[in-house]
Amino acid sequence: MTTTIGFDPLLPYPQILFLAILATALAIWLYTSARAHDGAQSRVLRRLSILRAAGVCAIVVLLLNPVFTHANHSTDKPPLLILIDRSHSMATRDLKGGSRFDAAKEATAQNADLVRQLQNHYNCMFFGMSDTAVHQDVNSFLKTAKPDGSQTCLGESMANAIGSVTDAGSGGVLLVSDGRNNGQADPVE
Repeated sequence: MTTTIGFDPLLPYPQILFLAILATALAIWLYTSARAHDGAQSRVLRRLSILRAAGVCAIVVLLLNPVFTHANHSTDKPPLLILIDRSHSMATRDLKGGSRFDAAKEATAQNADLVRQLQNHYNCMFFGMSDTAVHQDVNSFLKTAKPDGSQTCLGESMANAIGSVTDAGSGGVLLVSDGRNNGQADPVE
């Protein structure tokens, strides 16, 4: 959180400057006229002159009408939810002898350059999805995720993944799937 101070003066700046100069001139005149008195009375008048100067400064500050602004600027990166379909159809081996799931992992989680570039700008969160989305860090996703889900529920999975990021104002979703939505929830909504 950052705090800034600005001014919303009650009078135009030239008038405030004129009043400040006038009050300062009056305080100086009162101080110099007090110097003609004897020592004890002169010290009291000097102290009163200092109090007058402090009062003038306080009035000038009040006329400037300071306004404090508190801004919550999040330095956190926006989330990027990377959802990779792990339904049974992703086990189909029709891409250069490999499965669709292997191709999806190679294009996303196993692509170290891509992950590094995305992590420079986003807080990348990987989700294996089938009936719902399950959040995993990249390494555990690569080790444990298998295309063994029963169906592809895109809407439910996206809602679950988005619901897991409660404090983010904005972000993005990258969905990698081979199929259509088999769930009840519409992924577009």
